[in-house]
This record gives sequence, structure tokens and C-alpha cells, in this order.
Amino acid sequence: MPPLDAPEPSSEPTVAVRRVRQMAGYSNDGFSSSFELVLTPMLFIGIGYLVDRRLGTGWVVAAAFGLFAIAGTFAKQWYVYDARMSAQEENLRAKRANEADVATALRAQSDSKLAAERDELQAHLAASRPLDAFDASILGASSNAPTIAGVLQ
Repeated sequence: MPPLDAPEPSSEPTVAVRRVRQMAGYSNDGFSSSFELVLTPMLFIGIGYLVDRRLGTGWVVAAAFGLFAIAGTFAKQWYVYDARMSAQEENLRAKRANEADVATALRAQSDSKLAAERDELQAHLAASRPLDAFDASILGASSNAPTIAGVLQ
């Protein structure tokens, strides 16, 4: 039975656990890649050396196995890199497309809001008494004076 003052166990994993879980799915660690680039050809050369000793062929099989391993590890590195870059490019394209969609939606929302405000102002001005009639009655201006509704259009 736990002590009464013990904190409740958290359902959130610790930082270390999250880091291990994050790294477990990836083999992109440079340290492991460097070991792979060095140890794989060495292993193949060692196996080739054992075959050479057994068959008495000198160093031919060891060299062939070593070159095969070097070509294989570099090809693997190339294809893994290419796949990762393709995935990164696809993620970037999707992110940019999403940002463009959001920007278009915001622009359309802003345009419709501005149009609604403009229509509301024009309706308010049309319903009110024209300023040129006000100017003519109060200031004695001519009836050719511009109105606010005319200026806004």
C-alpha cells in the first residue's frame, strides 16, 4: 500500500520516456549510420577472408565481399535519404497548401465583411436625408453640391 502523502502516478510520460519513444522509431541517428557505414563492410570483408582461407583464393573473395558491402551501404544511405527528403517535401507542400487555403478563406471572409459594411453604410446613407438638401436649406448652397453618398460611390 503506497504512503498517503505519495503523489498520484501521472499518465503523462516523462521527458526521458518521450525522448526514447521518439528515437525508437528512427534510424537517422548519425552515430548509428556511421557505425553501419564502417562495420558492415568490415563484417563482409571478414566473412570473405574466412571464405578465402577455406578456398585458398588469396584476397579475391574478401575484396569482392567488401566492395559489395560498400556499394550496398551507400545505396541504402542514398535511398533512405531520398525517401526522407521526399517525405519532407510532401509535408512542406501540404503545409503550404494548407496555409494558402487559410489565407484564401481569411481574404474571402474579410472581403465579404467589407462588402457587408459598405452595403450597410450605403443603405444608411440612402435612408437618411441627403446632405445637399441640408446644405441648401441651412447654408444656402446650391442644389448641385455633392452628397456623401455620391462621394462614397
